[in-house]
Amino acid sequence: MSIIKIYKNLLRQAGVISLLTIISFSALASNDLKSIVDVAKIDLKRTLSQAQNGDPESQTNLGMRYTYGYGVNKDYSKAFRWFKKAADQNYPEAQYHIGVMYSYGESITKDQAKAAKWYEKSANQGFTAAQNNLGLFYAQGIGVPKDGIQALKWFTAAANQGFGDAQYSLGVMYNTGDGVVENKAIAKKYFAQGCKNRNKSSCNAFLKLGQIIE
Repeated sequence: MSIIKIYKNLLRQAGVISLLTIISFSALASNDLKSIVDVAKIDLKRTLSQAQNGDPESQTNLGMRYTYGYGVNKDYSKAFRWFKKAADQNYPEAQYHIGVMYSYGESITKDQAKAAKWYEKSANQGFTAAQNNLGLFYAQGIGVPKDGIQALKWFTAAANQGFGDAQYSLGVMYNTGDGVVENKAIAKKYFAQGCKNRNKSSCNAFLKLGQIIE
């Protein structure tokens, strides 16, 4: 059974709607992907002023406000424009958001190849959410040729920074021998790490292997 089929089965058991819920506008990551709660703490007028003056973090924050409609009318076109301004300044979080928007086709033509390119730009700067999504793209052959070695590379990069979704992905790979030599002990380790980093699918998979997290 492929990693993707196993993903879908485990995610259904965990009550998650689909694999693409992992590819989201917010996540918990050590290489910070801010939540809208973080962004909302910053005064809107200040954010707008700094964004207009070219500050990439403020431009990204403004893009998030338009994405969620927080303090402004929800507008994906404006969100994309502000994310792009920051992404063109090589700001990794904005590059990640551009990748997400191309992946979903929000206000722009859906283009998984462009999504992969923007994820890669962000991932190469160590942005964990982008590394994880790029790993998923390589695992599934979305926007890039299917490549287990590249999937392993990017999942490992994100997992080493404490990203729970990537730790779960590695657990699945080692548990099934999909793209790597099957190794239940390593799988258990990654499932345990993912669970501790609040990935529910990791917790379920860990318990199914008959282990108890101390």
